[in-house]
Amino acid sequence: MDAVDIAPPDMPSDDLQAAIVSAQEDLARAGESPFLRSDPYRFITAALSAVLGVFGRSTRRWERAVADVIAARDPLTDNDRAALVEATENGAYRAMRIEAQRVVRTLDRKTMALIGLCCGGAYALGVLSVLALLAFGVLREKAEAIPGLSCGYSQQGQWFCVAPLPKQH
Repeated sequence: MDAVDIAPPDMPSDDLQAAIVSAQEDLARAGESPFLRSDPYRFITAALSAVLGVFGRSTRRWERAVADVIAARDPLTDNDRAALVEATENGAYRAMRIEAQRVVRTLDRKTMALIGLCCGGAYALGVLSVLALLAFGVLREKAEAIPGLSCGYSQQGQWFCVAPLPKQH
């Protein structure tokens, strides 16, 4: 899906602001849903919601700037007003599209780094688990070789060793 599908270039600014607010509220609701409470993606949805708020404020600022220009100039014809409104809407659309692409690229990089760290951590944990099992087996063999040490399984299936009590004089 492209930004043109969501916000076409000729969309009136009021509709654009309504679409931005709607998307922002949807992302905020998604981030607060019980399904994402322990998921790190809730931070991504909250960040996207905040970024969309910037677009809404930018659109209002551009409209105020255009209104100031209109007020400062001689009375404009309807064609001039339409051209200024169209230029404002096109500028807001282009800026929103550029910023959305930048946010997606940034999130993609962060996601890839997080995936790499998770894979590396899983690999390290697997290696440490194998080493721990090998060490446990070696220690068990050495414990069985100690004279006077009795080793075996308990009724619960746990491995244990018992040393004889020292003789008291």
